[in-house]
Amino acid sequence: MAVSKRPFGENARGDAVTEYIITNDSGVSVALLDYGATIRSIVVPDRNGTPTDVVLGYDSIEEYEKNNCYFGAVIGRNSNRIEEARFEINGTQYVLEPNDGKNQLHGGFEGFDKKLWKATCMEDGVCFNLESPDGDQGFPGRLEVCVLYRLNSSGALEINYWAESDANTICNLTNHSYFNLAGGGDILSHRLQIFAGSYTENNSECLPTGHILPVGGTPMDFTDTKTIGRDIDADFEQLRMFGGYDHNYVLRGDFSMKCAAILKNPQNGIELTVYTDRPGMQLYSGNAIYPHKGKNSAQYNKYSGVCLETQFFPNAMRFSHFPSPVLRKGEFFRSVTIFAFAAD
Repeated sequence: MAVSKRPFGENARGDAVTEYIITNDSGVSVALLDYGATIRSIVVPDRNGTPTDVVLGYDSIEEYEKNNCYFGAVIGRNSNRIEEARFEINGTQYVLEPNDGKNQLHGGFEGFDKKLWKATCMEDGVCFNLESPDGDQGFPGRLEVCVLYRLNSSGALEINYWAESDANTICNLTNHSYFNLAGGGDILSHRLQIFAGSYTENNSECLPTGHILPVGGTPMDFTDTKTIGRDIDADFEQLRMFGGYDHNYVLRGDFSMKCAAILKNPQNGIELTVYTDRPGMQLYSGNAIYPHKGKNSAQYNKYSGVCLETQFFPNAMRFSHFPSPVLRKGEFFRSVTIFAFAAD
């Protein structure tokens, strides 16, 4: 196992940005940026040993700064959407920065994806730390956050999240990597299995309505493995509204560590298994990726990548029957998600 680093330019504020590379003896490498605590690349060998970069990203910090797709970034304080950019804790209402119409998406205009984190190299990974001040994007309390990426010898990338606040607040952290196990093209032929028997219904603003619906007998069903593209164009309102999948799946096992999903590219044999202790996972099929250039001049388009975002349910503060994302003063937020890679 080796960890190295190199300069990655300067952001618009003139701060130096650094890229950190973790490499194991099996030919797996993970490149991380202290800008957004971002996963810039994950290179894994396919069944023939050919190195394949399986996540979308960019070659320069300038591209990340204008990026509105959140490629590879840590999302906070709250992943996904908050209706009308406001919530209430103990009778006090907090008004947030709306950046998605009247709603807030992924923590606001200057969420954790736009912050420069402090990085510390370890033997098998990199630890990123961030202090989010009281009032950041409207959220209460000073929140201290740590995200630790660790790569093991078998090719599993473990992401550990910790956070503590000096006031009651919301804390719902995730990673927003877009996976393409083929290294290019679209992800419609990728085969996916999700270990969830239900999902949260969305309204036209991609906000959960509060209804938890069974996937059985609908195009939302991934309990048996199928290609992402098989039903993506089905005449089904939940898919028509968004041009594909952008839905939270209710994972089995609540807050226990479990297998959430298995994604595979049959052409090269690369397989990704997602483990998490979160109650939900957002399946996003890259419906809004606009045509533009990515790493190594790759052409990115709609469906170029798929996100598997482990999380609390979106819009959770509106519904008492959803698991609560409130982090109380003096308590610790802790979460683990593992991206495990293999090829056959």
